Formats: sequence, structure tokens, C-alpha cells
Amino acid sequence: MEDYCSDCKKTTVVVLDHSSGDTICCECGLVLEARYIDETSEWRTFENDTNNSDPNRVGGPVNPLLAENGGGLVTLISKPSGVTSLGWNNVGSNKDPDSSLIQAFKSIAEMCDRLDLVATIKDLANEIYKKVADHKSTRGRNRDAFLAACLFVACKQEHKARTLKEIHSIANGATIKEIGRNTFFIEKQLKEIGESMETGATDAGDFMRRFCSRLGMNHQAIKAAQEAVQNSKELDIRRNPTSVAAAVIYMITQLSDNRQFLKDVATATAVAESTIRKSCQDLYPYASRLIPNWYAKDEDLKNLGTLSSLPSLALEFDVVIVGAGIIGLTIARQFLKESKLSVAVVDASVPCASGATGAGQGYIWMAGKTPGTELWELGMRSKQLWENLAKGIEEQGFSPLQELGWKKTGSLMIGRSLEELSMLKDRVELLSEAGLRAEFLSRTGSWSGSLMKNVVEKFDIVLDVPVKPRKGHLLVIENFNSIRLNHGLMEVGYMDHQVVAPSDSGVVDYSHTMSISMTATLDGAGNLVLGSSRQFVGFNKDLDESIVDRIWKRAGEFIPSLRDVGLEELSKSRKVRVGLRPYMPDGKPIISPVPGVPKVLVAAGHEGAGLTLALGTAEMVFNMLFGNPSEINYVPFSFHGRCCK
Repeated sequence: MEDYCSDCKKTTVVVLDHSSGDTICCECGLVLEARYIDETSEWRTFENDTNNSDPNRVGGPVNPLLAENGGGLVTLISKPSGVTSLGWNNVGSNKDPDSSLIQAFKSIAEMCDRLDLVATIKDLANEIYKKVADHKSTRGRNRDAFLAACLFVACKQEHKARTLKEIHSIANGATIKEIGRNTFFIEKQLKEIGESMETGATDAGDFMRRFCSRLGMNHQAIKAAQEAVQNSKELDIRRNPTSVAAAVIYMITQLSDNRQFLKDVATATAVAESTIRKSCQDLYPYASRLIPNWYAKDEDLKNLGTLSSLPSLALEFDVVIVGAGIIGLTIARQFLKESKLSVAVVDASVPCASGATGAGQGYIWMAGKTPGTELWELGMRSKQLWENLAKGIEEQGFSPLQELGWKKTGSLMIGRSLEELSMLKDRVELLSEAGLRAEFLSRTGSWSGSLMKNVVEKFDIVLDVPVKPRKGHLLVIENFNSIRLNHGLMEVGYMDHQVVAPSDSGVVDYSHTMSISMTATLDGAGNLVLGSSRQFVGFNKDLDESIVDRIWKRAGEFIPSLRDVGLEELSKSRKVRVGLRPYMPDGKPIISPVPGVPKVLVAAGHEGAGLTLALGTAEMVFNMLFGNPSEINYVPFSFHGRCCK
């Protein structure tokens, strides 16, 4: 084969590289034509491709996911001799085993086209579909939801994540919940056949370039936005990744010459305007750490402070919740989930950051509650609701550990003296009778008191809410690998310090009630969390190093390996959480309407059991407001006989 070469200035022998489609000069190596396409017919010899090296063939490329016949393309020439007409008709009506696969692959290809996804994602989604379908029947599942879930998993695996809303938009009517459930089903089946695909948690950076491109942002702004979301990973920003991405984009564009309207950012990111607005307000305190200093100076960032370009928030709500700790947030969730009422949560600082919730150990603990008591009933109901929440997250295709920090570890109470061991045996018997699995092992926020005075001062009542701030320290050692804990540990003495006993004269001296009890857990990130202290020092939240030292030494009495490590050696990897627990003298929270004050309810005084009792408390408050029957008796948690004068 010959052709004219412009470098050689003459006609030379050329070769065609079939793998790349390039036409190349044999003398100088110049590529004369790239990606050559042969438009002539291609004929096939109709011989067995398996044992024949003849490259002459027709049709599309062989799909390894289909059967050997390439998808049922069979031509019947004539009826074989010796076959009856009835038998021949039956043979001709046999359904192609690949027909359902071909139809599924076609649907996946259409979904990919609508989202402009590359071929590698489409091929991976096809592969995922076939593996799961071969392993377990998908009968009874919404077909469109299942195919969309395959595409969702493939996108995450290829690090081209799409939001569930985006996948839902091309899923032919399948709901987000159905897609989520099928995603969980797919990942579970892949794990069973030993081909689990590690997709990891989605973060804001996965969406950033695509969102920015939709808004026509320039390269410099896109680079700044990507750096900002990368910086956000080091901060305690508790927002959905898409919300963080949308808020960062809006803030970046407000610092540029090409400003974007809020509604345009909302359209490009599929995030509600109100969500972007609230996310911007949450991100602003960290603006100097988020936004690169090469993109904006400090004086430029100050212009974001008031967010003056954002519409002002509405000032009227159906429900206003004061206090954004775990109790306030779960009550807000209950109203948003079960009603159409508008809800506002009011707090002096970022939710859960500076109060008892932010400093807490994050442990749902029933071993310290006594069966048959009012707290036990509330705790068991709340525990059931937590388990339902974790199960719901799992059914939607998400990890309860990543989304909620949920781990079912059980707890281990430790006694050292004969008296404490005897107490443990009695408690095991009591818990077992109450239906909990328990075994004896041998040695192998918003302060309701001061707030309520302002609320009720114009009403003709005197109300005393004796909630006191009870200071606590927790010591966190990051990435501590010297020990392994399979359970949450606490010493028996932890229960003795929950309620302060009065002296013989009946007076409680709160100034001499400092106590240290050993508790130890490993959180979802693998950090060792040690506690805990209890003391009454008013609203003082200063860190006390002497208490931190006592917590470490107390833990060493129960975990001997800790004695070999000095606390000073861990100075770079340790953190201390200090918070104020809302303490009630009788050990029970107040969950009740305020007598004589319409439309006001109080839920306070949960002390160290806020997380354990949160969902049950939220359900009680909701049922009180709407007059619904309750799973829990309200009376023990009311004001009556406890706070009114």
C-alpha cells in the first residue's frame, strides 16, 4: 500500500495500524492519517470463532457479559430432518436467555446518555447488574430502581459520584428511597460473592467541578472552590456534602467579579435556596480557613459576614425550639418528620459544638438504668427508635456508622471490690428479667432554670426549674492503637455519682461532689475516648489539667497497658472535651408543658443520658403537642411536685 508522504516529498510505502487506526509512512515514521475508518463491508466466513484465527467477521464486538452466541443472533436455515412440526415450533419459540440482559443494558445505556456518563461507568454498571442478578434473583424489586442503583454504585466506584437526586431524575419514576434500598442490596450481594466494591463516603469534592462548570465559573474560581471543600474536611461542619459544595460555590462567586444569583446556584446544584442560605451561615465562621488566601483577603471575607446579599430569614414559625443540643435537634426532627409545621431551632452557638452534646461520649447506655423505673421505660423506647433510625439509614443504602456513628458494641461494667461484684450480679439478674441480654463475667445547651424565669415572669405563677450545670471532662486520644476495645467500658462506681445524695441534715453540698469514674470507648474514627468527671462549678468550662491527669490515672487502674504510656507523650494526639451536663436533683428530666403558660413545653435535665433518651423525648413532646396516645407515661416527667411553688 502506497501513499504520498509530505515529509519525504514522494510516494512511499505506508502501513495501517489496525489497533490505533493510524496510517504510517514506512520511511520516516510520520503519521499520515489518524484514526482511519474502514467503511467497506466486512464479511464473515460463518466458521466457529473459538477455534479459528480468521479475522474476517461481521457484527458488533463480542460482549463478554452475554452468552457465547453474542446475544441470540441466530439464523435458522431449515427444519432439521426427523423433527416434528410441534417439536420444531417449540424450538423456535425458546426465549433467548440474554434477552433480559440486553434490555437491562439498553436501559442503563439510556440512563448514562441522559447524565452524560462515560462508557467505563456504563460498562461497570452492566457488570454489577449481571453479577448481582446471577447471584440472587431480583424478582419483586423495582426494575428501574435496581438499574439506577447499579449506576449509582458504578459512579461512586469510578470516583465520578452523582447525587441520589441526579440518579433519581433519570430513573423513570423510581423513588429515591427505592434506589437507596437497592443500593444497599447490591453492595450486600457483592460482598457475599467476595467482590465488594469499596466506594467510601461521598464528599463535597466529588461534585465540585461539575457544579462549577454548570455555572460557567472560570478556572481560578473553580480551583479556589476545590481547595475550599478540601479544607472543609478538617473542620467540624455537619452538613450534607452537596449542601457544603453549594454553599462554598456561592461564597466563592460572591468574592469574584462574576457573581451568581442564589437561585442559579440552587438550580445548578439541585440544593434548595434555604439550605444553601443556612449552610453559608454555618460555614462563615470558618471562612478564613476555608477560602484560600491567594483568592480573597481578610477584608474581602468580612463582606460575607452579614450575608447581606441573601434574603432575610422568616421570623415566624409554628414551632420554636430553644437549644440545639441532642434533645432540641431530635425534637425538631420529630416535628419536621411527622408534621407540616415550620420549625426554628435557636441557640447561642453552632449546634452541638459547645454544649454537653458536643463534649459527650456519644454512648447509648442502658446498663446504668434500673428496670421498672420511669427512666427505664423512656430509655428503652428511645433505644428502639435509635435502632429503627439506623435500620432506615441502612435500607436507604447508606452506612449507619458513617452517617450516624452507629456501632452496636454492647457495654462492659467493671467492679473491683466484693461489694461491687455482688452489685453486678444483682444487676445482671435484674437486666435479664427485663429482657436484656446480660451476663456476669468473672475475672477472666440551653439552661432551663434561668430561661424559664424570663418566659413565665408575665404570668401569675412561680416556677423553679432546678436544672444545674454539671461540668464534665472527656479525654480523647486520636488513633490510639495500643489497646482494642470491643465494648463500651465503665466501672460500677459510675452509677453511684449520677445523683448527688444529701448529707444527714438533708442539705446537698454541691461544692464537694467532684468525682472521677472510668469510662472507655472507641469511636467510629478509632479514637480512644476516656472519662469521666462530674463537678458543680457553675458555668465555668475552663479545662482543668489536674482532672485530665486523674482521668488518665483512673483508666490505668482498669487498663494496665495505659500505665506504660505517659500522658505527656500523647500531647500531640490528645484532645479534651469539656461540657456542662443539665443535672436534675432527682435524676429524671423534665418533659412537660409548663403549667399556666400556653404553648410552651420544657424538655431538659437529661444530664449524661441525653443521647440515650433523645428520640423517646422527641416522640413524647410531639405526642403531647398533638394530644396523641404515648408509649410512655408522662406523669413522672411532669412539673407536678418537682418545680412548681
